[in-house]
Amino acid sequence: MTPEGLSSPASIKKERLASAAFLVLFFSCLSSMLSYLKMYITTSTFGATGSYDAFLVALTLPDVICNVVVSALGVVFIPLFSECANKEGTEKARDFLNSLLNWTFLITFSLSFLLVLLSPWVVKIIAPGLDEGGQRLSAQLMVIMVPIIMTMALARLMMGFLQVHHNFNIPALGGVVNLLVIISCIYFLSKKWGIYSLAVGMALGALGWLLLHLPYTFKEIKKYSLNLALPPATKKFALAMVPIILGGSISQLGVVVERALASHLPEGSISYLGYANSLMLLPSGIFMGVIGTVIFPTLSQQATQENWQEFRRYFSAGVRMGNLVLVPSAMLLLFFGNLIIQILFERGQFLPSMTEGTARALAFYSIGLLVLAPYSMASHCYFALQRYWLAVRIVILCTSTGILLRFLLVKPLAYMGLALATSLTLIIYTIVMIWCLRDVLEGPEMREILASFLKVFFSSVAAAYGAAFIGSYLNHTQSFVQLSAILLTGMALYTLFIYFLEVQEFYSLLELVRKFLRNRTAV
Repeated sequence: MTPEGLSSPASIKKERLASAAFLVLFFSCLSSMLSYLKMYITTSTFGATGSYDAFLVALTLPDVICNVVVSALGVVFIPLFSECANKEGTEKARDFLNSLLNWTFLITFSLSFLLVLLSPWVVKIIAPGLDEGGQRLSAQLMVIMVPIIMTMALARLMMGFLQVHHNFNIPALGGVVNLLVIISCIYFLSKKWGIYSLAVGMALGALGWLLLHLPYTFKEIKKYSLNLALPPATKKFALAMVPIILGGSISQLGVVVERALASHLPEGSISYLGYANSLMLLPSGIFMGVIGTVIFPTLSQQATQENWQEFRRYFSAGVRMGNLVLVPSAMLLLFFGNLIIQILFERGQFLPSMTEGTARALAFYSIGLLVLAPYSMASHCYFALQRYWLAVRIVILCTSTGILLRFLLVKPLAYMGLALATSLTLIIYTIVMIWCLRDVLEGPEMREILASFLKVFFSSVAAAYGAAFIGSYLNHTQSFVQLSAILLTGMALYTLFIYFLEVQEFYSLLELVRKFLRNRTAV
């Protein structure tokens, strides 16, 4: 029997999931546009300067903790809450959520307070190459941003709770609110507060994310209590988090090592890497939003039922659909990164020399986009299969290799070597993770993925060369006109190639759009 207030997955119609996916897609696209606007206003206001280097160093540890702990909270919470509700009833599940929220607040508040006290020493460890003034500024910025850990942890649990109850609107809107707050703080406060306006914006944006979820969460909970008891579900949650935190902490060592090595390079190197990485992640944000909302819950359901054929089918569909977007995005950034950065960011404090530096880093980062779809799907498979300790062993192996690559490549290639090492590490991760899942994934679906990737890769490269040929005739026109012609040519050629090569995902996407529009029209 399904508990009151928590409908079974079988009751969710495919049309509703499609609507949810398109809603998440819409908000993901909006977040990507706002992310660009944030990058635009950040680059024009702060450039690639010592103060922005100090900001990125200050953000390192809060960002690492959020990536390790906060991102894992929802992944672990959703299946455990559903299991508790189905086996013990809605009241017990809500007691579990109350307990978890209270313990999360207590732990993250204590951790934040400790990091505030230790901030000067933390900065010296992360970026020993910064001068004394840069380290002092970085420590002050870190104090402002440390509360992000607490607010985002609580918000992530509330997002998971709302998603379990099939409320996808508010979780999808959270990123939009966060970015709007950050952009507003930079725009209105930067002239008076300088780089501090960006740090304040980050802290207030995370708070806005939390406040957005509060009323909807407490409306659904109906009864909140200051409960610090440890019900069985909370203990199980804590045990599941151990390998995830361990593996995530080890994987983030690569980020810390990268910042430490970059701090010894010329001023601006950390900024080049930060801007290039942010630009590279813009297209992936759309894909990741749909995975987290629609595909991951379905993978978890198929794994629970041991329906491996359907599990492989959804894995294959996710990878192929991701490649359809991410592979051409990689070619776009690799071929035309310099022109894109020049048009988007080269104004104010962002000088032409900074465009060159960021474009070089972006070229090496974009290589990693080629495998981001299978990497993301394989990562979600380990959560769905609950193979946490196997994932930890893979993380240890691949992170160690990545750190070694950074030390080997930083001397001959400077900051570009660090970007290349990141992409190579991502490729190694992908190969090892899929190899270790061969008992589940091995089948004709893997051959479908490879065949589809080759078609999409060929189409992307051919479209990029065709667009570059057209762009070469427009060198003397305005940069915006040249880039517009390149994008239109590239999109047209790419669409033609994948159409004539019969890339099935393209046809599936068109059919999905038609069904969605037909359902909307019917409503």
